[in-house]
Amino acid sequence: FPQPQVYDEESYHNISEKGGSKRYQCRYRETIGCDKTFTTSGHASRHSKIHTAEKAVPCTYKGCQKKFTRNDNMKQHLETHYKDRSRSSAS
Repeated sequence: FPQPQVYDEESYHNISEKGGSKRYQCRYRETIGCDKTFTTSGHASRHSKIHTAEKAVPCTYKGCQKKFTRNDNMKQHLETHYKDRSRSSAS
């Protein structure tokens, strides 16, 4: 995988489409040929983690080793631990 880079708006290539709306290209367009574009630099930054396999957010549940690219994905996963717990105590 390519090395992760610092994500800032300046590092994205801005392109315009019909109507002059600003688009942000995937930062890996040149290196691996990804042609995706996004309406915000944040969306482009989030997408780039697909190419880097960066998973910097660990699950906070004791004993769980899973990691995620985004905090909201980890929180969604975290609910599975508590749902499993409530099911077993209801039996």
